[in-house]
Amino acid sequence: MIRIVDMNKRTSNWDYSSIKNFPEGATIQRNGEALIVIRRKTIYDPTIGRGKDASREYLGRVVDGVFYSRDEYRLKFQKGGKPRRVPLIPHVSTLGVPEAFKSLSDDELKQLLIAETVDVPVSCVPILHRIALELNIIEDLQASFGNAAADAIFTIAAFHICTGDNSARAFEHWARNRLLPESIDLKDGRDLSNLYEQIGTNLENVHRYTACRIARNKQAKLLLSVDSTTIACGCSNSAKAKIGKNKRGQIESQINLAVTFNTTTHQPILYRVLPGNINDCQTVLELLTSFDEYNVNIPECAASLDRGYFSEENLLIAYKAKVKCIFAAKINIGWIAESIDRVRTKFVDAKKGTGNHAYALKDGSCLGLTIERRIKVNGTLFAVYVHVFKSERTASYQLERFYSELNKFENLWISKGKLTKRLRKESIMKYFIVDDGDGSCVPKLIRDKKAIDDAVKNFGIFVDVTTWRCSAQECYEFYGFRRDIERIFRTGKSDCNMNVQRTHNDRTMEGKCFVNFIELSILEELKQRLATDQMKVLKSGKTRVELAKHTFDIDDVINGLDSVAYTRRKSNGALITREVVEKQREIAIACGCRGIFDMPYTY
Repeated sequence: MIRIVDMNKRTSNWDYSSIKNFPEGATIQRNGEALIVIRRKTIYDPTIGRGKDASREYLGRVVDGVFYSRDEYRLKFQKGGKPRRVPLIPHVSTLGVPEAFKSLSDDELKQLLIAETVDVPVSCVPILHRIALELNIIEDLQASFGNAAADAIFTIAAFHICTGDNSARAFEHWARNRLLPESIDLKDGRDLSNLYEQIGTNLENVHRYTACRIARNKQAKLLLSVDSTTIACGCSNSAKAKIGKNKRGQIESQINLAVTFNTTTHQPILYRVLPGNINDCQTVLELLTSFDEYNVNIPECAASLDRGYFSEENLLIAYKAKVKCIFAAKINIGWIAESIDRVRTKFVDAKKGTGNHAYALKDGSCLGLTIERRIKVNGTLFAVYVHVFKSERTASYQLERFYSELNKFENLWISKGKLTKRLRKESIMKYFIVDDGDGSCVPKLIRDKKAIDDAVKNFGIFVDVTTWRCSAQECYEFYGFRRDIERIFRTGKSDCNMNVQRTHNDRTMEGKCFVNFIELSILEELKQRLATDQMKVLKSGKTRVELAKHTFDIDDVINGLDSVAYTRRKSNGALITREVVEKQREIAIACGCRGIFDMPYTY
């Protein structure tokens, strides 16, 4: 390769005729040691009186006087321009035709080449779609956004449910060749962001969908449930994202999201995106009950609030406003601790030494008991109801961790010998007594039995306080809606080892929260089906339990059906079902979708 350099102009020119296979109209641009071949497109700029670059097309590279296209370079060289040691398989279209094919006609050759089959991943998307159809979610989306947008919204919701990933970039890989509605034209993360922004810009369509859900689910009793989900700090163009602390005490941008559930159908029918870092209960209640724009009359409702909102002043506010509230209580407050002491002994069967099943809740997850307390706040005396719960599984886990920490500290104390001055300042020392002896030997560490007993007695116990009379079972079920919201918005929670929910602006955030709302509707119905006995009708007309409730949970559905796939013939596009294992058939039955994988699903 010949390079001509003019030292006066200090520019470099290349003799392109000496470069093998060099494309016409291309130029070379040096990038370090690499010689990159590009083709420039120029346009005339009247402001500067000459042409300027409008775009550049990357064609390939020059190595040792030979031009290689992008595909050729990738096959022959690895990163850094070094010759590739492990050869890459070229695309089938670049390969020659073997001798065996030369006797075939063009039509025969074409049929043979396209007759192979490809895998079509299915996973649990058909079950999610069947649930959305039976709940009329698809119909309401089509009436509010049109058919194509309705399919796109459902597909994104299914993507979040199946992967638990809120990264839009992961959608392209997940959706590749997957069995989805035919109208789907979403290619990558940019398409998802554009759809989110369109939803957030056209909130009248969201209001229309909300009106449809209210009309289908409106009953006498409603439950309002509050939760907050995080938004990335990089979302600079947001008026609702406010700086606050998460559960780990870390500073981050936040929004609050209020969801209204129907306690009869267990379906969410309304949601509100609220400014983040709201820590005043009265403000929250005002925002939650301001549904005038929807013309919704709420004769009876309850608000479920987390531990951060609990205080005697907020209890008084809820009492005076006559709004039913469920507060997750702090157990270190005097009258709460006294209530726990009154209940704790009843949770133990004195004869058997085990949990007293007389106070077990219906699903058997924990024990629960309610007592009434009268408290006086700012001169006002009123009644509240303290619901004390104990989970044996949580208590066992906490006890194991606690004694593991004690053992680790004791081993560390022994290893330090007499150099224990710093260790004496650790907070865990409150569970130990130090015996220094006469000072000539290593100080002994003795466990303080009373301090340990005081610490472990409340393991597994959690408390809710309500401003209206209800049973422990009702309170547990009501507050369970908050746990459901925590689960559905895990895609936006940094507290669950997930990246924060990243959006560009408030419009995109509104659109993404709407898709999360669709997810919540589908998952709530799925949870109810998994918590119901699946019955089978016998030939005699009688019914029997075919699959007991709680046999599977939502994670079992998502993970257990992840391998379900069809086979597609490329010659005619026909789908062929594969063998589905017995466990996957049982999962379909538990979801109320018996036989859904017996034949290819049609949207």
